[in-house]
Amino acid sequence: MKYVLVSTYPKEGTQNIGDKLIEMSTADAIRSFDPTAEISTVWRAEDWATVKDTIADADHLIFACLAIRRNMHTIYPYLHHILGSGVPVSVIAAGTNLQIASPDMFKRGFTAADLDLLKRLSEAAEVFTTRGVLSQAFCDEQGYAGARFSGDVAFLDSRYDGWTFSRTERIERIAISDPHHGEVYVPVFRTLVTVLRKLFPQARIDCALHGVNPAIEAICSGIGVAVHPIYLEPETGLDIYEKYDLHAGFRVHGHVSALKRRIPSYLLEQDGRGADYGATLSRKITVPCYRAAQPAAEPRAVAVQAYQALIARLVRPTPRSVGPAKAKRFSAPSAAATFLGALIAQDAREGFSRFDGLEADIMSFNNRTRAAIKQVCAGRSTP
Repeated sequence: MKYVLVSTYPKEGTQNIGDKLIEMSTADAIRSFDPTAEISTVWRAEDWATVKDTIADADHLIFACLAIRRNMHTIYPYLHHILGSGVPVSVIAAGTNLQIASPDMFKRGFTAADLDLLKRLSEAAEVFTTRGVLSQAFCDEQGYAGARFSGDVAFLDSRYDGWTFSRTERIERIAISDPHHGEVYVPVFRTLVTVLRKLFPQARIDCALHGVNPAIEAICSGIGVAVHPIYLEPETGLDIYEKYDLHAGFRVHGHVSALKRRIPSYLLEQDGRGADYGATLSRKITVPCYRAAQPAAEPRAVAVQAYQALIARLVRPTPRSVGPAKAKRFSAPSAAATFLGALIAQDAREGFSRFDGLEADIMSFNNRTRAAIKQVCAGRSTP
């Protein structure tokens, strides 16, 4: 069988290692049911001319964690070609990034064209699963009758089947996963490091970079936090989490990578993706930390700020990597890191018993995902 995975992993740009994990987990799951499978991968936003022959030659095409976003024609510019190709398609662990502050979050930002394209895909898909309860709710709201909740395919890893969470009495090594929009989240990141250092003064604290993030690299250098650019090793970089006793950070796939290794993990929800995981897992181990637009300033205040910024640049140039303009347009609540610290402090007193039995959630996700991929393989594995 020839399978083609439509991947969200960008080899250039941000190089988000979490997207590579999704791709690899899906391919490994296929091979567990079809050991002789031929698996090719195409990037979601590639030129159609580049991928059309690969797709035409496929027996089955799988969207690995379909990114349900506004402007779907931009996110997946050749999706309409796929739907017209006649190649069988499936969707594994689709995920949303909803505008959760909006009362109409299941519709806000999506155009009629977006929803029509998604509906056509849902009707064409032989299997369609979602990775979170908010993503499933979106599909239910839109009437995608075939969509079924499974959990994130990235939890799949046979190395950890049967592992359980155990009481953690001493924290010696802590990993912080870096935030998206690092230039906006520098104050939150700094506060999180301060909180963790106060709670665990003897612990080593490192930052795992899941993608290109110059603003966070700069702040880590200034506050003495070692940086590990794990995105430079996309196939093995996430194994770094095996070295730590605790994860607290911003990346959903840092959260996933720690939890599936049965390491206590806490997530600061940056957006609808983080909110999806917070709503899906059965324990309170996430805290909202959403960025918001700064309120508009009075014209005189704007003029004063511009003058002050000019003087500051003349006296001490601001590093281009920090992105000061973007940081001024948005803010994120540093108090969220303090809130998270309170949660971690209480759990530390109790040996992190909050995580006792949480492996049941993970195995449930994995069983659902394996069943979905088995259905894909079984339906097309014989002539």
